[in-house]
Amino acid sequence: SKMLLGIEIGGTKLQLVLGDASARIREKCRLSVDPAGGATGIRRQIQRTLPKLLHGRKIAAVGVGFGGPVDWKTGRVARSHQIAGWSGFDLSGWLRRLTGAPVVADNDANVAALGEATQGRGVGLNPVFYVTLGSGVGGGLVVDGNIYHGATPGEAEIGHLRLDRRGPTLESRCSGWAVDKKIRRFVNRRPCSRLAKLIGRPVG
Repeated sequence: SKMLLGIEIGGTKLQLVLGDASARIREKCRLSVDPAGGATGIRRQIQRTLPKLLHGRKIAAVGVGFGGPVDWKTGRVARSHQIAGWSGFDLSGWLRRLTGAPVVADNDANVAALGEATQGRGVGLNPVFYVTLGSGVGGGLVVDGNIYHGATPGEAEIGHLRLDRRGPTLESRCSGWAVDKKIRRFVNRRPCSRLAKLIGRPVG
């Protein structure tokens, strides 16, 4: 059967999976992302990992879920809100040259929504709306079995909705990194608190 490559590029992790047309995963690799390395560091990780994952096998196509707004028509990244160096990058073109296979790139929440709608808990439901809570906060909408693409590039990016007139967004309050910052501030102010004891180590 045809082998397909899936890549997830996030703010804290990078995942590459090899699967077939029935959505069965054959091999996978999960790597941690160093934000200080920026987009260049992530691209180097992909270049180093691909030969180990593919073992010389040809792939029919590549699908990418990117942690930020993407122009799905061109595969060009609009920007990353967590990792510097992605803005304007031709992600699909770069991966096409790297793999020799056609590439489709979209926002990670969009492709996650499509996966749940066609292979997961959303099967038989219409529409399906998916929310990601990770390094950032995102959303994806699937209608009639297809990703809903409205205004490019952030049609369902609920994480960047403003909560009030002062300007905070849903992501700035609820994302993993936002919660981590709140915990660090609290523990630094109250090192003897129950939360500090639950963490079990000093937080700098």
